[in-house]
Amino acid sequence: NGGCDAGAPGTLIADGVDDLDVDDEMLAAVSERLIDDSGLSDMLLEELFLVEVTRTGDVTHLTYDQQHGGVAVRGAQFIIHVDGDDAVLGATDSLSETLPGDGTTEELSPDDALEIATRTVDGTVVGDPDVVPTWLEDGDELRLGWEVRLSTRSPVDSLVVVVDATDGDVLTVASVLTEITAPTQSVDACNLPAAPSACVFAIHPSADGDIAAELDDEL
Repeated sequence: NGGCDAGAPGTLIADGVDDLDVDDEMLAAVSERLIDDSGLSDMLLEELFLVEVTRTGDVTHLTYDQQHGGVAVRGAQFIIHVDGDDAVLGATDSLSETLPGDGTTEELSPDDALEIATRTVDGTVVGDPDVVPTWLEDGDELRLGWEVRLSTRSPVDSLVVVVDATDGDVLTVASVLTEITAPTQSVDACNLPAAPSACVFAIHPSADGDIAAELDDEL
């Protein structure tokens, strides 16, 4: 296998992500399948940024965030499953083709968003909250927001609050602590996220055992 072309789909690494355990040969194989077989639009291919590489046995899982204009789209990922011979077994798709709404601009600062989030949650905020930009799908448009991650006491909780960066509306509030302690559910080999999502790519002939069978069930 040859090396990958710099900037080709599937080879871009997100800012701040270092020491990923993946070589150029695997990235080249992934890039080729993305271009030839994924069916993704040029826009989506250009918005894939590698953020994590994990392994289950001999299968490597490459997780890509979708970034629109350099900002991640909340919940939008593409996870590619590759065997030990760099053959693509399948992929999980929760990408979004929704575009930013009219008048979506950054009018609020991170400090403004933190103030709004602090007023929104129950309890006293403790520690150092983290504020990062994000796109959130809201109906038929993307809204630019500030994702505020904070912890509280009385009650003890860990929360994510997304504040609209244009008008200050609170777009969503989620308890990370509740999600972590909720009853676990079995996860299949394709590791599907919540709908809408889909597994894509045909199963490679080299896929073996239960992984191939379970992936085939999802297609």
